[in-house]
Amino acid sequence: MMKLLLKTLSSPAQSGNQSASDKGFTLIELLIVVLIAGGIISGLMFLVVELLTADQREASRNQTQQEMQLAMDYISAELREAVYVYDETCLSGTASGNVTDVTYCPGLLNHLPEFLSTGGSTPILAFWKQEPLQTAIRDACGNGSEIAGTPCIAGHAYALVVYSTDTGDSDIWD
Repeated sequence: MMKLLLKTLSSPAQSGNQSASDKGFTLIELLIVVLIAGGIISGLMFLVVELLTADQREASRNQTQQEMQLAMDYISAELREAVYVYDETCLSGTASGNVTDVTYCPGLLNHLPEFLSTGGSTPILAFWKQEPLQTAIRDACGNGSEIAGTPCIAGHAYALVVYSTDTGDSDIWD
């Protein structure tokens, strides 16, 4: 009895009406499975590419925001050190106030270098700030060989700082 049971379990089940050539998948069934799998894989790859593109856009946006914040922090730190800040009417090039007034401004635009006021460049912020004298000038002042017009006693000079926007076409970012 044990031998009969082992023989039955070890031999594959054969049905009386199926032949050996009917086993397996047809070519049509395999092609349909390949098409369905290809569609699923294509859809998943599309989602992966879209997610990576969105992630790259978000990373670029975050990087730009961080750089803009650093620039704003730098400009605000310089403005805190400013001695005098020009207003909008003075930057536009038109005179404001009377010549005898302390707040008189003859128009700063006429006194700036040409590249800051032409070719799509527009000054948006201008101010004076104190800066220490350069080392070579300080050394010359210390040796007693003063240069005419050099503020050796104060140890600093005033620098005009101008920020501008350039809307002209340029190949710098290409």
